[in-house]
Amino acid sequence: MREKFEKSKADGAHHIINSLVGEWEGITKTWFEAGKLADESPIKGKIKSLLHGRFVMHEYSGSLEGKPFEGIAIYGYSYEWEKFQCAWVDSFHMGSSTMLAEGNNIDKGFSVTGTYGSTKMEQQWGWRTELEVINEDQIIITADNISPEGEEAKALETIYRRKNNPNFLFNKNFLSDFNKILLIKYKRHGSKTNSRRVSCSNTVFDYERCARTNQIYARCI
Repeated sequence: MREKFEKSKADGAHHIINSLVGEWEGITKTWFEAGKLADESPIKGKIKSLLHGRFVMHEYSGSLEGKPFEGIAIYGYSYEWEKFQCAWVDSFHMGSSTMLAEGNNIDKGFSVTGTYGSTKMEQQWGWRTELEVINEDQIIITADNISPEGEEAKALETIYRRKNNPNFLFNKNFLSDFNKILLIKYKRHGSKTNSRRVSCSNTVFDYERCARTNQIYARCI
């Protein structure tokens, strides 16, 4: 059994979840109705290893409609059941309940699905969470609401970058969203590059767009 676990840590499912370990920051979007964005705000998180890499714990905090919230998700992989598994609590979304979810790997990550409800609800709703590893310094966590009839609608999207990475290449979609809420200074340097300074979760950094490649580079300052 130990050999199977060590192999999983080296190049399998446990390697994926342990690659998430570190401190993260970014933005999170929330939808309460399909296609109608309700909130967009900064978020910060920390993912740490548990029980020698068998699990990881994601602790995060942010705000929703101007009110603070926080949550914890524990991710793991059961090679007995060959499933990714998750236990999730959240001060806004989950009330005093715990959601248990499980699922399979997807391209560059994994997907887990659980249910939620109450004694006042005739039927339970589904909740699918997908975590996609874009690269070692960027991850995207997406959650979809699933009605009892099977209709799906995006509910959450968190775009994370690894905190304090001295040289980070931005995804264009991340930069677009980032600019909307965090841009504080702009100045032009000649005709070849544009340099900006932004602040995110108390971390300040410069980034530049190369006119030739149209890529975005950033460094913490």
